Amino acid sequence: MQLLDDYRTLVPRLAGIPLSDWASQFAVTGQDPWIDGSFGLRRGSADWDLYGLVDMLLCGLTLEPSLPVPSSMDPQRWADRILSCLDTDGLATRRNPTRHVPEHATAYAYAGLVLLKGRGARVELPPFRYFSSPTFCEAEFTAWFNRMGLQCPRWFSGKGLKESLRISAQRLGWYHFWPGSHVGGGVMATVIMREQLQLPGDRPPAVCDVPELEAFFRLANRRIDARTGLWRPWFRRLASKHASLGDVGGAAHFLWLYDRLGVPHPFPEAMLRTALRLQRPDGLFMNRPGCIDLDFTHLFSYAARLGARQNLDDVDRAMLRNGVAVLRHVLEQDNLVGFEESHALPGALCSLAQVDAYLRWRELEPTKSPTFNVLAEACWI
Repeated sequence: MQLLDDYRTLVPRLAGIPLSDWASQFAVTGQDPWIDGSFGLRRGSADWDLYGLVDMLLCGLTLEPSLPVPSSMDPQRWADRILSCLDTDGLATRRNPTRHVPEHATAYAYAGLVLLKGRGARVELPPFRYFSSPTFCEAEFTAWFNRMGLQCPRWFSGKGLKESLRISAQRLGWYHFWPGSHVGGGVMATVIMREQLQLPGDRPPAVCDVPELEAFFRLANRRIDARTGLWRPWFRRLASKHASLGDVGGAAHFLWLYDRLGVPHPFPEAMLRTALRLQRPDGLFMNRPGCIDLDFTHLFSYAARLGARQNLDDVDRAMLRNGVAVLRHVLEQDNLVGFEESHALPGALCSLAQVDAYLRWRELEPTKSPTFNVLAEACWI
């Protein structure tokens, strides 16, 4: 297969990707930023922030099998900085320069903590007080799930009309499921990773041991559209019978949790067929690689591993097309410069790790991996 030959030719070049040179553009200190994670989301940031720090952590660890992380990295100092972004309720409400809601930022912070604990950092967690009831309340949880973070649009002081609308769009619940899934998926990812950080061996919890998780998967399964295999509310289905990139992008934040805890999706064939139709001829899903590529490659891999086997040849081609396209993009120095914020490249690299893990599962590649699959330890990116 020509695609497989192209992939095998490109993968060894990951060892020469100028990650440190690219990362240095986001450094906010004159000293080595890898010591304590002194990175900002944007070039020229005056100070470090949560997303810049965790973005570089994901880039470094994903490429570590091919390109070792700088030896100056101190996992404890990185972890301490992430912990300082959590407020007294355990939510990441500090140092978030993005439009992402605190639920997304919190899950991102805990993903960083899971990865750093696995590399020797000590993590002492604050309480997590997200729900008003101190113990699980079925009625409160169901009402929260049904709202999925829905709030009335409002004016944000000093932001102007356009930016206020953009921020409000993050809180439209099921009416705008892609960002709405940041709320539901983010909270549940946080619950999972907090349990994982406190269990022996850093293993994920059993669904039956955590009532919030049992309720989440039960409620989530009820809302799946059987025809597309995705979470498409009735008004989305009325507007169009075809799924969109946003439908898959939103589903990803749930599917990472399903996969991490070994929960089977009830319609793997349907979601696989739906997602395969959305890949562009160049192998990507948007004009340049980023988090959306990971959303799709994880879905492809998860559905295939669930037993959607009559589509495996199609999945092989889709994964290789994406892997080759992402590799060609990130291996070009000029293209790396095009990542003006730190948050897109981690998704592209994590997508490569999904492709690599899938090819080894299919026994199309040797067992030694050129990338590290972050989703094998954490459940949020």
